Amino acid sequence: MYKYVVFALIVCFGVTTKAQINCPVLGNTRGLPTQAQCEEMKSRKVVVMLPELNENKIKQFEKKKEYDELAQYKKDFVIYKQAIKDGVKAHWNLHDFVSFKSTEEVMSLAKKGNKDYVVIIFGATYSEYVNGALKLRFSFGYSGGEREFDNKEAEVYYQKCLIIAPIEKVDVAESLINSVHMAISLPHAMIDNESIVYGIDFVNYVVKQKLADKTFGHHDISKNASKLSAYTLAVNQEDWSSEISTADAKDKYGLTIELMDSLAFNTLLNTGQPGIAYAVKMGPYLSVVLSDTREVVYLTGLGDKFMFKLTPTISEKELENLQKKIAGMKVEGEGEENE
Repeated sequence: MYKYVVFALIVCFGVTTKAQINCPVLGNTRGLPTQAQCEEMKSRKVVVMLPELNENKIKQFEKKKEYDELAQYKKDFVIYKQAIKDGVKAHWNLHDFVSFKSTEEVMSLAKKGNKDYVVIIFGATYSEYVNGALKLRFSFGYSGGEREFDNKEAEVYYQKCLIIAPIEKVDVAESLINSVHMAISLPHAMIDNESIVYGIDFVNYVVKQKLADKTFGHHDISKNASKLSAYTLAVNQEDWSSEISTADAKDKYGLTIELMDSLAFNTLLNTGQPGIAYAVKMGPYLSVVLSDTREVVYLTGLGDKFMFKLTPTISEKELENLQKKIAGMKVEGEGEENE
């Protein structure tokens, strides 16, 4: 799993008087989308903007005669693109029909002022200095370095996200970061089943909740953590720290934790199982979803405790905080400004 500073769910990038804030969900209010945004997402047709190969990168491989690398780049791209198509078809349930278009087709519609669609994009954030100011932006392509990023411990700004945006905003690269309806940081840069299911489940759940109750907000997510008292918590073995035994974890968390290999974990995400919740690790953030109802019941970094220490795997402190939320206790630092 890539070890970025994230969510996505996506990335909320705000500025306080002391520091910048990284949080999983990006929106104009630094939290969940508004009811109006959710209504727009539901009422418009939906199109998935498919990534494309980077022709400049292909030329670089060819110029350096790195033909094996070029072959791997193209092979990974096919896997990446197919995962997006298959995953969205299987799990998106806010619309009866989802269409797929190339980046060029979506950009063409956007430049013409088309307002018929809301666009699903799998992109990444990156930062650059413009006139001395640090700007956070999205890139929409397939870089070819996704597998490499997944093996890194931490990247301060790069985060692969599931982005939902009105189509007329997609061509405005600099302002899109402030114009998206939702942006969810994903578990992996090399888009796979776990990333797809988690990201889409989050969007499906939040939009439906917001449409049913306009008062639903990010604080409601961690308030629902108490529901976990009746669930076993499933964790992908890759996200588990070898320094924590499951026995110690039960003491810290208070409930049974089941470690699964990647195949079993991804099967759970797809099919669900009564009484089993799953935890998804994204850099320093942790999210928990009830696998049978798809309800997101816990998320750090969003109206909860912001974490600054990079934790590539689930830590004892995270388990302790989760147990406190289940017990209805206040988590240290909750509701406070970042420093």
